[in-house]
This record gives sequence, structure tokens and C-alpha cells, in this order.
Amino acid sequence: MKPLPIIDAAYRLAIEINQAVVKYPRHQRPGLGRRMEEAALDLLELLVEAQYLSAERKREVLASASRIFFSAFANGTSRINVC
Repeated sequence: MKPLPIIDAAYRLAIEINQAVVKYPRHQRPGLGRRMEEAALDLLELLVEAQYLSAERKREVLASASRIFFSAFANGTSRINVC
């Protein structure tokens, strides 16, 4: 099964966040950097999981993915382009 475009975008987001975090000042990497990396990986994991679920369960998992995305990345502070 070919990955959905959203999964490819989430994967690129995780990679770009990892590359950006390396450039953060050392004191920000353990806190902010780690949280951003974990959020990106959680988002990717949920999207992959949702691809294989029934419609009802898929809605629940995608709602969780949506919360992760908007709480971590959609507040205007992220400047990473994944598209």
C-alpha cells in the first residue's frame, strides 16, 4: 500500500524539525526541541495507524493527530515548510 500524501508530509515535517532542532541553542534542545520532535513523531505515528483502521476508530485517531498538530505547530511559531 502506498503511503498517503499526508503521511509523506508528516514524515518530512519530522525530518525538518529534527534538522532544525540541531541548530537550536544547546539550552533549548532538551526542552523545546525534544517536545517538537516528539510531537512530530506522535503525529506521524497516529497518521500511519489511522490508515489501517475502521472508519469509526479512524476518526478518533485523526482527532488526536489533529490536536497534536494544532497544539504543537499551528500557533504561528513554526516556520517549517513541509509542502
